[in-house]
Amino acid sequence: MPAVQLDRLEKQIAALQPLLAEPRRFVARLEDLLMFYSDPARRVHFTNNPAPLLSAYHVPPQVTRLLARRLAAWMQEDIQTGLRMCAALWNTRNLECRQIAAQVLGNLPVDDPAPVWECLEAWLAETPEIPFQEQILALGGVRLRREQAESYRRWLEAHLHSREQSARTLGMIALRLWLHDDTFENFPLVFRW
Repeated sequence: MPAVQLDRLEKQIAALQPLLAEPRRFVARLEDLLMFYSDPARRVHFTNNPAPLLSAYHVPPQVTRLLARRLAAWMQEDIQTGLRMCAALWNTRNLECRQIAAQVLGNLPVDDPAPVWECLEAWLAETPEIPFQEQILALGGVRLRREQAESYRRWLEAHLHSREQSARTLGMIALRLWLHDDTFENFPLVFRW
């Protein structure tokens, strides 16, 4: 794994921008970049939380953060391209690509929250690991929590009142994320549930 030189990383990421209209080629080049920064000798440590059942490159966190930040900035103007890119990243079945997809989704404009909710619902349904579900909601629901509070509240309420344990678990995760959000100001609302 080479040391992360931010100026070189910026140039490598900028080289991806012309491929935004072609998600498959973009993802292939992105995976090459992730492989460049990967750490194949990383040892797995035993923790209380099991690792997601996905392949991973084990790149330094600053690489995925910068990738997600740049990609999200490029997607601000065209939500449809952003959604297609998120889908392409999610379909790689790779941990870092899915984390980037969730971060990009969480930074897309939410004037119409329905497409973002559709992605989140689909991703949460196919992700059995609770820690990763929490990460998806934390990263992918950022703007929903802050800019579409009523939509977020309805989703949260529906999950908290569900008969299914898995839905209630998601509701509790979402509630905790909302309570920890600096912009949450409606604490009496919590006592309704």
